Amino acid sequence: MITNWGTFDRGDPAELCRYLALQALQGERFEVWTTDEPYLAIGGRGDCVVTVTVAPYENGGGTWIAVCAVGTSPEASERARNAVRDRIQHAVPPPIHLPHL
Repeated sequence: MITNWGTFDRGDPAELCRYLALQALQGERFEVWTTDEPYLAIGGRGDCVVTVTVAPYENGGGTWIAVCAVGTSPEASERARNAVRDRIQHAVPPPIHLPHL
C-alpha cells in the first residue's frame, strides 16, 4: 500500500469543511463510511481509502485540512488524494445554513 497526503487551509468553519470533504468523497464515487468524529471524513473504493481530517484554528480564522490517501499503487493514491483535495479547495459553500454534522 502506498500513501499520499497533503495539507492546506480554507477560510471556512471546520463543520463546513467536513461537509465539503464528505461531498468531495461522494463526488469521486467513494463509499463514505460514517463516523461520529466531528473533524473526520473517511471513504473508500476498490483501489484506495481516503481520510480527510479538519481542524479549526484557535483564533477562528479558518480550518486546516489534511487529505491522506492509501492505495494499491502510487498512481491510485496520488489520483485519489488530488481529486478529493481539488474538490474541497474549489468547492463553493452552499448558500444555506448547514445542520450540525
